[in-house]
Amino acid sequence: MKLLKHLNNTILAVSLSLLGSGFVISSSYASDHLRYCERNGQCITPGNVGVGFAIGYGQRSSSLVDVHDMDIFILPELYYYGRHFFFDNGTAGWRIDPSTNVEWSVVARVNPERSFFDEHYLGMWLESPFQSGNSDAVHLPSFTDPEDDPVGGSSGGQGVSVRSVSEREYSIDLGFQFDTNIESWHVRGQLFNDALSRHKGYSANVSLVRNYYLESSIFSVRMAAAYKSEKLIDYYYGISFEESPSHHYEAEASWQPSVSLSWQKPLSGHWRLLGIYQYLQLGNGISNSPLVHSDSVTTWFLGVGYRF
Repeated sequence: MKLLKHLNNTILAVSLSLLGSGFVISSSYASDHLRYCERNGQCITPGNVGVGFAIGYGQRSSSLVDVHDMDIFILPELYYYGRHFFFDNGTAGWRIDPSTNVEWSVVARVNPERSFFDEHYLGMWLESPFQSGNSDAVHLPSFTDPEDDPVGGSSGGQGVSVRSVSEREYSIDLGFQFDTNIESWHVRGQLFNDALSRHKGYSANVSLVRNYYLESSIFSVRMAAAYKSEKLIDYYYGISFEESPSHHYEAEASWQPSVSLSWQKPLSGHWRLLGIYQYLQLGNGISNSPLVHSDSVTTWFLGVGYRF
């Protein structure tokens, strides 16, 4: 029963997370994959709706006090690309001029920070099992059951946890995104602001992705860095005097570098093997919080994917 409950929570958290990072190849750089698409017929064309899933096993480590690592059993995929409007596994946007070499878009998503504080939160998708690593990858942790033993922290978290502070509300990020290709690298930049004035902060992200074609497989390397403002970090990871006088903490702005590796190998029909690994280094503004017991998060998944 516990396995079924955990599986249901995982599916709910991942499948309902609708405004995170885009995970599927957009038309701005689809030509880079033409040779591969001709061989496996898995390319995305404008105007098409894509639905898929992956089943297997993986895990994401937790950085929060009183939160266990999350087991991952299934990952969904959903995307749509028109000439201008797109929805890509969590990011909704409008491409201003799709015909240019540098493609600008107005984009919106649910702020991903909230996903660390509620196992049923509509946070961000895990990295799509169907793309070649051309976009961001963020993952969901899971809370322990109330009857489970709490997870102690190494950053002074004894006596305070995400369960003992006030609820952190979700917010909607609204901003701009650009995509371009520089030689063999796909470059993406994003600038987001808090559209609902929950935390009144902002964030900026930049990522570089390169795909390596190895006969019938694709191996992708992604390097990224995210800057999160002081107001954003303090809202989610700070602790007020009212919440805990002895653990009062005012968080600072943080940089978060990350490295991701992904691999996929097409099988017969619509099936493919896939593997994902990500290492995320948390900034000091987050890792110094009494709510946090680790300064990094690792995620991995190995399984079989299917696209309809």
